[in-house]
Parts: sequence; structure tokens; C-alpha cells
Amino acid sequence: AKDGLKAIMKRVNHKVPHVALQALTLLGACMSNCGKIFHLEVCSRDFATEVRGIINKAHPKVCEKLKSLMVEWSEEFQKDPQFSLISATIKSMKEDGITFPAVGLQPTSNSSKNGVLPVKNKEDEEMAKDSQHDNPKIPRKDRK
Repeated sequence: AKDGLKAIMKRVNHKVPHVALQALTLLGACMSNCGKIFHLEVCSRDFATEVRGIINKAHPKVCEKLKSLMVEWSEEFQKDPQFSLISATIKSMKEDGITFPAVGLQPTSNSSKNGVLPVKNKEDEEMAKDSQHDNPKIPRKDRK
């Protein structure tokens, strides 16, 4: 669990925002599907320290995704005192002037169920077009 979280956090710290966002998506999936051992790693002091560093220096989209995940986790684990560090970290960061999304308002993507992610802005749209052009599974003559 510790090594898995370490590998994910290495990617969350990546300088390219898309890589970091994908790593956060993976972290969210691990939190949903893994057991208590992984949850305890995420609720460790090491993770809390690393989160503070990421939120202070990362791309705004990465910060927002990480903050919304933390709020979601604090809500899930509010009854268990073993996982109280997530809530304590959020509280401490709020005192430092960092804003977090309101409880229960995390964005949920209905279109992600069918494997298609919504395009958020012009930059993302261009990246999506570029990735379609570079897809080796599509025959050259069929590419736009």
C-alpha cells in the first residue's frame, strides 16, 4: 500500500497537469476500491505533508481535484477516528486561507460511465483533437 501510494504521488507531483490529474483519478479509484491498509496510508502524516506541498505549488486544476477528493474522503471517513487526519488537514489548511469545495458538491461525471469524458475548455478540446490524430488504431486515411 505504501509503495503504491508513493508511486501515485510521484505522478501527482508531475509537472504536466494532465499526468497529475490522471494520477489523482487513479488515487480516487484506489480509495474507492482498496481496503483499510491503503486508507490508513492516505491518512498518514507523510501524505498530509505532501498534500500541503502540492496544493501550494501545483496547477490550479490539480489543486481543485485534490481538494475535492480530500473533502469527499473526509466525508466518507468522518465516523472513524483512525482517519481523522484528513479532516484535520482540511481544517488546518482552511485556517491558512485555502478554500475547499463545499461538502456534497463534488462534481460527478455521468458521461464517464460510458468511457467518454466531457470536454471542459478550448485547451482540452485541442488536446483531445491532437490525441485523435495520433491514435495508431485509426487507419491513416480515416483520420481527420
